[in-house]
Amino acid sequence: MRQGWKITREDVAFLSPYVTSHVKRFGDYLIDVEAVPEPYET
Repeated sequence: MRQGWKITREDVAFLSPYVTSHVKRFGDYLIDVEAVPEPYET
């Protein structure tokens, strides 16, 4: 590389364009564990 870094195939294989840490993929959720769902007919 131009700045003297040596990059191997293993280094490149480790990289990912998909960020997986500290990401809320589906937003914030408010979960009420006390709520009882209404019965449904089968």
